[in-house]
Amino acid sequence: MRFSRVTPEKLEKYRLPFIRFAAQHGEKRITDSAIAWLKTVQPEQLADKGSEMIAASIGGKLAAISCVAHYGNEAAFYVVHPAYRRRGIGKRLLSLHLSRLGRYRCAVAADNQPSLRLCQSCGLKPVWQYNNSRGKRIIVLEGESVWPAPRLE
Repeated sequence: MRFSRVTPEKLEKYRLPFIRFAAQHGEKRITDSAIAWLKTVQPEQLADKGSEMIAASIGGKLAAISCVAHYGNEAAFYVVHPAYRRRGIGKRLLSLHLSRLGRYRCAVAADNQPSLRLCQSCGLKPVWQYNNSRGKRIIVLEGESVWPAPRLE
């Protein structure tokens, strides 16, 4: 498995594949606002401290994606291809962001138990909750890194 950071210079190369991947494999769990962020993020925004995108690939094929903007205050999501789930890829992606950025925040639907378990396994703690405009309960989780930041390709 190869993990690669999407640099601001490579953003346009990865934008459309990431959007398609999220739409195809996100099982309608990725919010409209997260997709809108992905469609409109500019290279200089991706260069901001607290923002990054990571692609995970196996044999040259995209296996997972993850995006975080402003430590998760603006956007935070990941998608793992169904064929590669339950292999620790999501945990590795979240751990990479957490260790590289130093802190991480995300909002997860209360009925998305796999994502809640993943976040908690990486040390994120629930800090508050609310009901979104559709009445769905959302849990906001936060955490800080205790690991040194690894380098990515």
